[in-house]
Amino acid sequence: MPRPSSVPSPARRDADPRRVRRRARWHRVWGVCALAAGALVSAFAVTVFAGVPETAAVERAFLAAVPCPAAADDGVADCLRTVQATVTGTQIRRGRGSRYFVELLGPAPASGRLDMGSADPLVRSLRPGDRVEVTVWRDFAVAVARDGVAQEAADTPVNQPEFDTAVATAALAVGVYGCVAGGWALLRARRSALEGLPPLLVPLGKGVILSVACALPAALFGIWRGGPTAVVVGWLVLLPVALWLGFLFDRLMRRGRHRQVPAPQGP
Repeated sequence: MPRPSSVPSPARRDADPRRVRRRARWHRVWGVCALAAGALVSAFAVTVFAGVPETAAVERAFLAAVPCPAAADDGVADCLRTVQATVTGTQIRRGRGSRYFVELLGPAPASGRLDMGSADPLVRSLRPGDRVEVTVWRDFAVAVARDGVAQEAADTPVNQPEFDTAVATAALAVGVYGCVAGGWALLRARRSALEGLPPLLVPLGKGVILSVACALPAALFGIWRGGPTAVVVGWLVLLPVALWLGFLFDRLMRRGRHRQVPAPQGP
């Protein structure tokens, strides 16, 4: 029984060799770039993940901090201390992404621009030259007070572990995708030049976008439930739901694009 001869596809049979070489070279170039970028992003994600236990320990120490006793050494005591500073200006940015800052001149860390989070109850009434009391802990300026009115600043380690975990999770998804796409383009450059990239990369890319979108609600879930572990759990729960909804949306869009339009009926 004769063996069936392998028949090359039309793309392989009609391809111009010089054009194929140019395309293969291009696939190798962007494959190397994507692979390098993916490796860098993945390394960043691993580094952030590795620092989460430390930021969690800093957060716990801050939440357990008490005001310093009168005899405490300001340079050594791990407690809440108060320093004097002078207001040099305030900035209130309204609209989308409103920001509220107070400019301080005083001993570190009560110096420079301090993010206050809102205009009330103190920032709105501050004027250049006002003397204020700044509560500091380690290298954080955590509150500003004047005439008995105090306002917490945004410069605290609270919730930092949860946001670091969410950023690392999203970055790891992007980095792994970059490595996969770049490695495929690099190792199969000639095949991609002849047949194009594998169609699997497109749904994988959509999945990466959805995984990044799930990072913020996962961080909020971790803050609500407490701890970086809750962020990862929330992300793992949200991701399949987001992928399923994305699949349904993609099917709806494809069905709408390819739907047959009925021909107009004659009189």
